[in-house]
Amino acid sequence: MAPDIILLRTGIDVRAVKQGDDAWHKLRLSVITASEIHNVIAKPRSGNK
Repeated sequence: MAPDIILLRTGIDVRAVKQGDDAWHKLRLSVITASEIHNVIAKPRSGNK
């Protein structure tokens, strides 16, 4: 998503955000990241596809 659209939707300028600060954490809410993708692409409880 373009930085200008993110700014309009969230009020946060991603170009000025530093990793780990409050704004950075707010932007990452509900975002599936590579480190969490295994939680999305998991086997069903039955173990079958």
